Amino acid sequence: MLCVGKNVDEGEFTLTGRKREKRKGKIKENGDDRLSLDFRVRVNSLYDFYAPLLTQRQRDIYEMRCFLDLSLAEIAEALGVTRQAVHILVNRIEERLLILEETLGFATQVERLESRIEELEAREIKIK
Repeated sequence: MLCVGKNVDEGEFTLTGRKREKRKGKIKENGDDRLSLDFRVRVNSLYDFYAPLLTQRQRDIYEMRCFLDLSLAEIAEALGVTRQAVHILVNRIEERLLILEETLGFATQVERLESRIEELEAREIKIK
């Protein structure tokens, strides 16, 4: 099973195995990053890009958990499943979003373009 890690050098979230790894001088940490604000912001931005590629059920669960801030127990009760099942589903959805970004790279491309636009706008202001 895959879990999420954070590339400490670059601040990027990537998929790693279960163990802490160090490859090419980059340390990747496991599961604890799922609770970090940086991770939440990153996954939410990926959700904006890739939500149409998720099933309706996945979108509903993710929105209940992250946007409505419902507890796992509240979601489980609403869906008629166990709290553990909801926990597993939320983790799978997050992993799916990260895999989609790793495969397609749309969010990264847009972020690069936005930063380049900001650079050009700053340069334009200096010229004036």
